Amino acid sequence: MKIGEFIKKIQKLPEDERKIILWVIIIIFSFFLLFFYIKNVQQKIESFDRNKTVKDLGIPELKEELNNLPKFEMPDIDLTEEEIKELESFGEWGEEATSSEEATSSEEATSSEEATSTP
Repeated sequence: MKIGEFIKKIQKLPEDERKIILWVIIIIFSFFLLFFYIKNVQQKIESFDRNKTVKDLGIPELKEELNNLPKFEMPDIDLTEEEIKELESFGEWGEEATSSEEATSSEEATSSEEATSTP
């Protein structure tokens, strides 16, 4: 059977059957493309040269630079319990100061509003 005769035969089929044939052809074609795509990816993974990529990225040089960085050490701070409590009280005092400052500024705003509203 020639291709032209085959196409004419398909054209004479009802529309639903032609759609089924079209989708079957598309699915088969997509499986072939997927197969070749997977094979190509496998070849690329197998031919991947890890050592060359590591050298191109300069990872050994980066490791050496990181090892040559100066070491940072935290100094030892020996504080007694009294000194720690004293430092904590400074923190509490700072919180109280900010809340009292806010209260003072809100009182000033209220008094200035009263002064302007009085005729």
